Amino acid sequence: MVEGLLSRLRHHLTYMSDLAERQVDTAIMALVDGNRDMAQEVLAAEEEMDALDLQVSSIAQEILAKIHPEGENFRFTIAGMRAATCLERVGNIASDTAFQAMRIGKGAAVNEINSLETVVEVCESMVRDAVRALVNGDAESAWNTIQRADAVDKEALRLIEACERKIPDDGHKVLYLIMAVLDLKRISEHAVTIAEEVIYMVEGRLVKHASRHLLKNRPAPEA
Repeated sequence: MVEGLLSRLRHHLTYMSDLAERQVDTAIMALVDGNRDMAQEVLAAEEEMDALDLQVSSIAQEILAKIHPEGENFRFTIAGMRAATCLERVGNIASDTAFQAMRIGKGAAVNEINSLETVVEVCESMVRDAVRALVNGDAESAWNTIQRADAVDKEALRLIEACERKIPDDGHKVLYLIMAVLDLKRISEHAVTIAEEVIYMVEGRLVKHASRHLLKNRPAPEA
């Protein structure tokens, strides 16, 4: 019974991660191409993501109530609920971007689009790897996920500065692109939050609210 419920929890989290990745990818494509059908597809998936979040919560509560897990199983159950909340928020961010795509009309045609798509790929991989680290109990992968956040921050800042210079020429489209960049930063932050949960689950080390300097250089395991 224990392993069955834990396996269901892992399955739901993995599916949520896949759905969140598809939502983000589709939302950005909708923004870039001005594709309203794609934007509607993202908005339609929001209900499924909300339902999955509730299902994860229900499974986790069943584990806690019926099994009273200890040690890593307990930490995984709690981390799973928190990760589901993060993934649901990633879905919400994708929906926000899709809504922007519907308002922007015919595509955000600026030179920074290729760089934006690169940031999308990094953010999606961070979420994917953080969730895989959670379901596999892989602290090493979690640390690697955290370390990639700096690259997202730096590229996002560069993109925002480049976009700001274009506001006089193509104001509203550029502003929507800046909003998309800020949304991607938020997605990377959710991936970091999940990764932090993994590190606590596996190593018993609290890294929440630690400075980025400490996170960049993984400390030696505690004795």
